[in-house]
Amino acid sequence: MLAFSSAASAAPISFNITAAQFVPGAGYGVDSDEGSPDLLDVRFSTSLFIAQNFTFNAVNQTVSFSFGTIDLEEPDAHSGIAAGESDGLGISAKLTFTAPTGVTQTVTATGVATAGSVGDLAVDYVTNWSPVTVMFGNGGSFQISLNDLAFDDRGTQTQTATVRFLSFPDDSPVALPESPTPVPEPGSLLLSGSGLVGAGVRRWRKRRV
Repeated sequence: MLAFSSAASAAPISFNITAAQFVPGAGYGVDSDEGSPDLLDVRFSTSLFIAQNFTFNAVNQTVSFSFGTIDLEEPDAHSGIAAGESDGLGISAKLTFTAPTGVTQTVTATGVATAGSVGDLAVDYVTNWSPVTVMFGNGGSFQISLNDLAFDDRGTQTQTATVRFLSFPDDSPVALPESPTPVPEPGSLLLSGSGLVGAGVRRWRKRRV
């Protein structure tokens, strides 16, 4: 008899992200006196974020979406960015998942400000984000990353977040394709046919007796 096998695949994994939040470090803000500045005027907003619902059914699939905006508004007065405005510039970005983890995940960045004029051609401020790998279930994982930004003048840039699917959990439900109907081998058909012929001959002989 012929044996049939069907390849099983893990069921798609659903992702739901309901909220996004920037948490800037203590070095950001608006100085009340630019003559003795110690706060860098960078403004963070998540007004562009909308709730995300998507599924992954293969490893290394990605989904990118707008997390928010970062706006460098440091005035160029008093020689632009001062040395005292270059510390406390870390940033946290928080994403609240209702699936598959049900927790809030945090991605962090280092902010770097270069002292000097904001109006020249040099880079004034950059963000360097560190991707985070999140585990769920038994061996499931995905990565969250945000794009690095570089400012060479005042202005606003869009902050994008990307979720990359890394692995299915071992206990993930399995989606089984429909199994084909087994087809008997030719030899099996021949034996079945011979049996039917033999039964017919026996019945014919009984009638003759």
